[in-house]
Amino acid sequence: MAGVLSEDRVQSVEAVTVSLPLAKTVWASGLRITQRDFLVVRVRTKSGRCGYGFHKSRGITLDRIVRDNLAPSVIGKSPWEVERIWDEMYRTTLFSGRTGAVMRALGTVDIALWDLRAQLAGAPLHRLLGGYRSECRILLVTGYYEEDPHELKPLLEDVEYHALQGIDFFKIAAGMLDLTGDTRRIAEARRVAGEAADLAVDVNWVWSDLKQALRAARLWEPYRLSWIEEPFPPGSTRARRRFAHESPIPLAIGDEQSGVAFFRDLIHNDSVDVVRVDTPVVGGITPTLRIIALADAAGLPVSPHIYPEINIHLAAAFPNVVAVEMFSSRTELYQIDRFISSKLELRGGAAIAPSQPGLGFDLDWESLLRHTI
Repeated sequence: MAGVLSEDRVQSVEAVTVSLPLAKTVWASGLRITQRDFLVVRVRTKSGRCGYGFHKSRGITLDRIVRDNLAPSVIGKSPWEVERIWDEMYRTTLFSGRTGAVMRALGTVDIALWDLRAQLAGAPLHRLLGGYRSECRILLVTGYYEEDPHELKPLLEDVEYHALQGIDFFKIAAGMLDLTGDTRRIAEARRVAGEAADLAVDVNWVWSDLKQALRAARLWEPYRLSWIEEPFPPGSTRARRRFAHESPIPLAIGDEQSGVAFFRDLIHNDSVDVVRVDTPVVGGITPTLRIIALADAAGLPVSPHIYPEINIHLAAAFPNVVAVEMFSSRTELYQIDRFISSKLELRGGAAIAPSQPGLGFDLDWESLLRHTI
């Protein structure tokens, strides 16, 4: 009870941007990936508690936004007041922008505050939010393109390895090859994963021709894809609405989009089948909870974008959050997990929700500082 009644207040807000190189260059459609850059935030209270948030900063240095524009709204406040703090951060950055860099920084701070709020309650965040379940299905992200984009061996070996471990939900990249080449990738991934597995495809915003996209969807229908993700660049309102109505395969949209209003309109306009939400990009856990509620009211599933140590709590708290997205354990694509104290416990094709208070992990701050940029 003492923890619940605590009036512990924020004493400091620290933020760093780190660059973590990959051992091997890989490609997603239109994206050459040689490193992972992260904004990492540590919010410390007067009693010494630490709350953490992190986010792939996509080559943008965001730590100064946290220190100069957001920290003044946080220091001295109680983490119990996280919704009020979020609103103040949002209002005070009105002239800096409600999307993009500012919202990413704000969302990372908000995650750290929710970590602290659950610690004050003495409960894991998923229990504080709803406590629906303790095991969550894993969505394994694999199948990035190799230097030779037609090379399938690493993709197929990875799918086969994880299928033997009990994973039955995979997502692979598409959109970098012509339709024949990408169809071969999907067909082979389906063969190795097995007919009982779920398989999704991420196009990473590279399609611009609606009719070409619909041709691909019809050609891929026999492979029973769970969804086609982000086929068009942000702003392609007409294309995604028509695709959602005409494609035989469900449409997943929402990565890299900020704010509740975007998702409200997306759902209202019947332009989505699977709501993809990036918790830091959208503005943190505070607005993500509203988006999950909007999707649930519309009968739509939610698929959070990576950050499994954070999103495990959303998947465990709400029944319409369908899985915890994770990178393959056989690659180094994530990188930030090297600095996380407590790895998620995995059991077959499921991730186990942490039992420790808050998000359930610490970050090795001193080691991270060696990679600052």
